[in-house]
Amino acid sequence: MLVEYMIGKSLHSLMYIIGTAAMVIVSLCVRKRLGLKIWNSLLFTVVAFLSDGLGAFLMGKVYTAVVASLGGDGVSNYAIYGAVFLTPVLVMLSARVINQPWRQILDMVALGEMFARAFGKTGCIFFGCCWGFECDYGMYNYLQQKNMFPSPIFEAATMLIIIFVGFMILYKSKSYTPGCLYPIMSLLYAGTRFFWEFTRYYTSEAEKHLIMGMSLWQVCSIITVALSVLWLVGIKQDWLGKAKAYVEVKQAEKAEAERKARAEKRRNKKKRKS
Repeated sequence: MLVEYMIGKSLHSLMYIIGTAAMVIVSLCVRKRLGLKIWNSLLFTVVAFLSDGLGAFLMGKVYTAVVASLGGDGVSNYAIYGAVFLTPVLVMLSARVINQPWRQILDMVALGEMFARAFGKTGCIFFGCCWGFECDYGMYNYLQQKNMFPSPIFEAATMLIIIFVGFMILYKSKSYTPGCLYPIMSLLYAGTRFFWEFTRYYTSEAEKHLIMGMSLWQVCSIITVALSVLWLVGIKQDWLGKAKAYVEVKQAEKAEAERKARAEKRRNKKKRKS
């Protein structure tokens, strides 16, 4: 058991390292298509990597606290949804601060992140975590010492399919719009994750009944789908462009009002002198 644990843990860590390397390679490969410079690709890959780690860590704490409040004893040290929520915010803000094309950068990050997650989920197969329900036709899980449905295999395969869709949109779709890859890939991930959650194994009955029989991650899936749809509608309707145009109009009106006020002040001053 100890030997299996050590080997599984080592392979699990190795897959995360490979995933990180894949994230860098993918970023460098797609940068030309997105019109990004090398330093942009490397810098924001690092930003995304750190955001992923921070978001996943914080979401793990949220998960543990929520389950504990429901009377369960489930513990999570790393939760992908924290990265899904936090990464686009930090990447976009950092890109805006140094005046870089945040839409293209987020598209690059979307592909790189999904590669890293696919490899990381593959590592769960070796470690024995994140598995499905107990079943006779499943694979042997040394942590649980029973046959269980190999959920990580199917989740990793789903992520690879999402990556393929992302590349097809980027390189083959004539209607590709900068900034659309992150919400599309997040929507696909959340939609499939919602259904894979029904196969997942839980040690806490409390977690299964968080809201209407759904787990915390299924709730996060619904939130992610909703936000992704809003994001895509916003791109289609050009909400940012309209908001920017509205602000510019208001600024122009304010400037014109101030100009008229100064002109009126000068006329009044001339009248008093005369």
